[in-house]
Amino acid sequence: MPARLPLLAALTILTGAAPAQAQSTPSAGGTAPASAAAPTEEAGVAVLRRVHDRYSQTRFRTLTFTQKTTFPDGRVEWWYEAERIPGHARVDIAPFDSLKTSIFRNDSAYVFARGELQRTGGPLAMTMWTLMDMYAIPPEETAEALRRRGVDMALVHEREHEGRRVIVIGAADYDTTRQQVWLDAEHLYAVRHIIPRGGHRVIDVSGHTFRDGGWVEGEIRVYLNGELQLLEEYNDIRTNVELPPGLFEPAPYLPPPWPRRQGHE
Repeated sequence: MPARLPLLAALTILTGAAPAQAQSTPSAGGTAPASAAAPTEEAGVAVLRRVHDRYSQTRFRTLTFTQKTTFPDGRVEWWYEAERIPGHARVDIAPFDSLKTSIFRNDSAYVFARGELQRTGGPLAMTMWTLMDMYAIPPEETAEALRRRGVDMALVHEREHEGRRVIVIGAADYDTTRQQVWLDAEHLYAVRHIIPRGGHRVIDVSGHTFRDGGWVEGEIRVYLNGELQLLEEYNDIRTNVELPPGLFEPAPYLPPPWPRRQGHE
């Protein structure tokens, strides 16, 4: 899914690093100033800490599903997806004899056709963290990844979304002009991303179900300037599954190991 995997690199927006803080120096009289109070944690980091504290010890670490991917012209593709959390994902596109695969690891993408590496890309978009890694890695790492992708971790507010309270990281009240991620206030899973570069892109995430200690989405809709660009529908979701060795290695290439399903050719 472009929102989550194959086009993650294309959705990525980088920003410059934050300036370093000045260090304290002794006073002119030679007496060192009193120790400064510990810096207050940014509001967005505090939210990510809540996510990590709730799910890091319980949520599943591997996931597979098949995805019905519908494009604006009505064309449908079936994608077979696997994740090993944190930091590893793979998409195989049916029919399998095309050997069309995308592998995501170490903040890089490896795109194959006919089993041959066609291109590499990166860094990946923030959905690699908000839909996968934020549940498992330290919140400071997730926060830094989001900062590099233009999310202001100091800006947090709450609002209503589809009848539920959500926590918005990256924007002040009702500002949709900034890069931001929305989390369900009760369950702390991602429900919306706004990426206002190269057009106004909105990624809506819905249909969550609870499995093996955590939530997994069932549908993603990607909009660009209000027009639906992609519909992704999950099927046959499985958690804590054993995955083949080498599945996430770009070399040597491992052909799709999944059983063929009728109607997915």
